[in-house]
Amino acid sequence: MAIKLRIDRLWDRIFSFKVDDTAGEDNLRLPVVIESEEGAISGTNSLPVQLNSVHVDDTLVSLNDTIEYAADGQAGTVVFQVTGTWKGKIVAEGTVDGIYNNLSIVQPGGVISFAGVNNDNMNGVYRVLIMAGYTNIRLRMSSYTSGTAIISVTGSQLIPTPFVWQLTHDNLNGNMWMVDELGVSYGVKHIENKPRVSSMPYLYDIAEGNVAGHTSWSKIGYNDALSTSQETMWSNSTEYVFPTVAGQMEVVSSDNTQDKAGGTGALTVRVGYLKSDYSESSVILTLNGTTAVPTGASHADMWRINSFRVMTTGTNNSPVGNLTLRPLGGGTTYGYIRLGKTRARSCFYTVPLGKTLYITSVAFSAVGTKYLIFTNHANYDQATGVLLQRGLYHPFTEIALLNASYSKELEIPTKLLATTDLKVSVIAEAAGSLATCHLRGWLE
Repeated sequence: MAIKLRIDRLWDRIFSFKVDDTAGEDNLRLPVVIESEEGAISGTNSLPVQLNSVHVDDTLVSLNDTIEYAADGQAGTVVFQVTGTWKGKIVAEGTVDGIYNNLSIVQPGGVISFAGVNNDNMNGVYRVLIMAGYTNIRLRMSSYTSGTAIISVTGSQLIPTPFVWQLTHDNLNGNMWMVDELGVSYGVKHIENKPRVSSMPYLYDIAEGNVAGHTSWSKIGYNDALSTSQETMWSNSTEYVFPTVAGQMEVVSSDNTQDKAGGTGALTVRVGYLKSDYSESSVILTLNGTTAVPTGASHADMWRINSFRVMTTGTNNSPVGNLTLRPLGGGTTYGYIRLGKTRARSCFYTVPLGKTLYITSVAFSAVGTKYLIFTNHANYDQATGVLLQRGLYHPFTEIALLNASYSKELEIPTKLLATTDLKVSVIAEAAGSLATCHLRGWLE
């Protein structure tokens, strides 16, 4: 004798069936076949039924008696209620390859058991939490003494979510572990059965070097000689012009006594730059006062200057003169460190080859009695994601200040692609004001 059910839309119907002992026979078992437009699923007393929203009533009445379900790799929850008078043990098991292993059962009250339902008529409502990947799951009477365990089962497919356990005294006293993205388990530390938890912001993890391929990034700018013409936020107080040809450069100081070997001022500087293919490089130069020091033939492909810093000094701990980075033989200034300072305060930058820059915060300040307008712009069109020609800039942050400061954490970071030229410009209502700026973010 068989019952045959046809389900046309398995995924959005809840179906159930129950076999009644209408003939007066004990423990009547009927083979059951369920068919769907999506494919047949079938079984007998070890009856596989789809996990997609299913309810089944059945019994376990002997050793190794089973109720089986086809999980098809889905994550989900099987809720089953045990009633009746029985003695034995019921376990939940799952398989991916035909070999069944124990699954955890959440018992009434939230205690988690890996061993199955307790012995001897331990009735109640239980949950089996199923991770994605299992092909079949089953309930099995792993030991049996007597009686009939009446099982009412509901299975439902879930959107995959983290595997959440209710933490109780019993399961915290046992072994707990979590797994990383490679499936390697690691322990959960706790203090008096309370998990020890620390949540760190993403940018903090980047700063600590915990995120592979990511580095923190910042630029500062300073200009104390503003005019009604647009200038760049750097201490040379002009509109910065990016180099148009790659080549050697040289560094020179305005002081000829202390910014050199044996002096009290700056002794060496480091220049971080991009080559003409936008790959990163750097060079350390030993200063010689007012005598220009060239970068040398091994650094003759300098295309963009991204950093300029003092690395060693005499007892003064800073330059005695102004330090200038310029093309070999003189010309346009591409890097500038004021006397008494240890780095170029220059808010211009070019994103290196193979990197993407994300700006997460901006800050501007204006000191004086005249309005200042700050513009953060780049040769990049955010609307289309297209890199623009050199010298053509689109603004993406702009603010006017009068003797005030402004800082902002960006809800959505500003994204700039590799080889993009960026700079912060400022224009004053009238001469006589001072301005500073600061950009922060990360490179990946």
